[in-house]
Amino acid sequence: RFGLGFLKVNTFIMRGLNKFVGADMFLNVLEFVQSFHEMYAGFKQRAARVKEILRSPDVSFLVVTSTDGAAIDEAAFFHDQLKRSGMPFGALLVNRVRTAHLGGDELDGLAEHILEIAPKIGDHAALERVAKVAEEAARDWHVLAQVDRQRIAEVTRRFEERGDGARVVTVPLFERDIHDIGTLARYAEIVADALARGGS
Repeated sequence: RFGLGFLKVNTFIMRGLNKFVGADMFLNVLEFVQSFHEMYAGFKQRAARVKEILRSPDVSFLVVTSTDGAAIDEAAFFHDQLKRSGMPFGALLVNRVRTAHLGGDELDGLAEHILEIAPKIGDHAALERVAKVAEEAARDWHVLAQVDRQRIAEVTRRFEERGDGARVVTVPLFERDIHDIGTLARYAEIVADALARGGS
């Protein structure tokens, strides 16, 4: 009785669909949906094979982050997901790291030093303003570099405490954005060299 009732409802639905979309259109959609059922077994097998490859010793995942606190938290989250999934983790790659080019004592009197070595031509007042701006920019950069160094130390300690041999690799901030093969090759060389040395 239940089967006959279901058949009646199903027939009613099919008549309604036929009324709005037409029998040919409905049959084509039905055939399209059924084809996915036949493909499911193949998808499942290929997915299992991909998972097997990703877990092999020949594969390693790099998690890329920056010295921003939120980005580091996201990197830690992805690291946890890789561990939970049994995926091989290679290293944490910290990008765009600023490094100090001058020491604190070298920053003192930098504007005066610039004025001493600059050619004595042109507007001296304008040159003084440029030298002052240069010293301020150098001091700002020095502060940012110190912040990056502290955060690198913190993230290194944080990942070492996880106890799975996670390495932290740093890549310096380039003078310009990477948009050509030459700069990309330099980036790859820095990363490969750091990984070969076992870290930053």
